[in-house]
Amino acid sequence: MTFSDEAAFLLNCSGIQLSEARVEHLRRRVAVGVDWGEIIRLAIPHGLLPLVAMNLTKHAADIVPALTMAQLALFRRRVDIRNRHQMAELMRVATMLGDAKIRVLPFKGPLLAFCAYGDLSLRESHDLDLWVHPSDLPAAGNLLRASGYRAAAHLKGTPALLEVDPGEGHTDFLSSDGSVFIEIQGELQTWELSFWPEFDEVWGRSKPVTAEGTTIPSLADEDLLLTLAVHGSKHMWRRLSWVVDVVALLQSNLDLDWNLTLRRAEKWHCKRRLFCSTALADRLYGLPLPEFYRIESRKHAYTRRSVSNISDKIVEGVGARTIRNYLSELRHHLRNADKAGDVRRLLYAYLCKIWRADESAMVRSMPMNTLILFRIFTRIRSAIARTVKQN
Repeated sequence: MTFSDEAAFLLNCSGIQLSEARVEHLRRRVAVGVDWGEIIRLAIPHGLLPLVAMNLTKHAADIVPALTMAQLALFRRRVDIRNRHQMAELMRVATMLGDAKIRVLPFKGPLLAFCAYGDLSLRESHDLDLWVHPSDLPAAGNLLRASGYRAAAHLKGTPALLEVDPGEGHTDFLSSDGSVFIEIQGELQTWELSFWPEFDEVWGRSKPVTAEGTTIPSLADEDLLLTLAVHGSKHMWRRLSWVVDVVALLQSNLDLDWNLTLRRAEKWHCKRRLFCSTALADRLYGLPLPEFYRIESRKHAYTRRSVSNISDKIVEGVGARTIRNYLSELRHHLRNADKAGDVRRLLYAYLCKIWRADESAMVRSMPMNTLILFRIFTRIRSAIARTVKQN
């Protein structure tokens, strides 16, 4: 595992609780000299700037340039203000849905910052994720509309209102002032990932969270860990903040029931993704894990291969839609599929994605050599479609 000096420094100052060795390394590196522009450039897409600000303030404020410290402090204050606004809105919306007898389980977002990090300024939140029973999706959407939200969608990564409301069943909404984006979900993940915890089961062991005088339900720690593991795996852990989420959750819940977690991971077909998430957290941030769990995790070659493949390139991430990256993503998901049926489902889903791929969307992110191959494929696809239609 090799990183540039700046990437190694970013890892050292983006943990939740830094060891003495990491603090010593951090101060020594600052004293030698740091390219602060490069550190900020790396930290922003990984969502780590608030943690960098916190650790530098705590451990190296006396040797970091004053202007850099002021910039970092300003960014962290803005994250805090935004998250406080989102947290207040989360409590209001969750209470509104609860009063209407709609059971709702928020996860990630400002609630994760509040519960796992213990500080709303340490984790960036861009939207609110709400899990409701599938049968309650239409009613939840209508309540949001009645309270001022409007149907929206992510367009080029930015939430935007839709000109025509798709009606019942739509899941993405934007507040009237555009400051809060809400995703209501009937399932925690898409079907090809084979992660289908039952809402009633998870609701039965939810735990209460109280903030600003309001109490709402949230996922049990074991269920939240599995949800974070699957979410990070879905996106190939492209953001280091998703690894830090796992670290924060485990460091704030030292009494987590690991045996229970493993049983649920087996039941929910996500044991491999759980092992990968905790192994990444251990490798990158030195997360202490129970010895029996560490031994069980290391038994499996798929975990070692996944962690090695991801951690070696996690800082630069995977951006362009090249054939190589596309196949690497598929290989990652296949390697982390628990059952034979999960493998078949993934292969079918990826074949459908390839078949239905839209050239206008691909042209914006594909390099020329890959785009040429894709255009050849689309011509073949069109010819096959015409032949089938004629017959």
